[in-house]
Amino acid sequence: MLIDYMIKITDEKYKVISIHFMPFDPEYGLHKTKEELEAAGCVFITEIPEPVRIDGKYPIRYWNPKTQKIFYEYEDVPEHEEEIQDETIEKLKKENKELENQLMLQADNNIGGIL
Repeated sequence: MLIDYMIKITDEKYKVISIHFMPFDPEYGLHKTKEELEAAGCVFITEIPEPVRIDGKYPIRYWNPKTQKIFYEYEDVPEHEEEIQDETIEKLKKENKELENQLMLQADNNIGGIL
């Protein structure tokens, strides 16, 4: 296996963007020698650990060139549009209720002042 594209974050952390599982395959390979691929910055790896499944998180794969190992960091899964809309609706309902209460109090004060 070959990490053929990654982005440097720090000296010990590169974000893995692309892994080629058959770099030397005659049909689907990259048609380059091992030396050519390494010279281009590609890294050969023997294993890819499975990420841990964590509810509400998704794994991001990284490479540490000092340890020659892949590792994961986890980020929150973004909310779906429907969840965002539901939260907005609830917030607006609450604000609307508060405004209604303020109007009722104001109306009560006005009636008391007229009589």
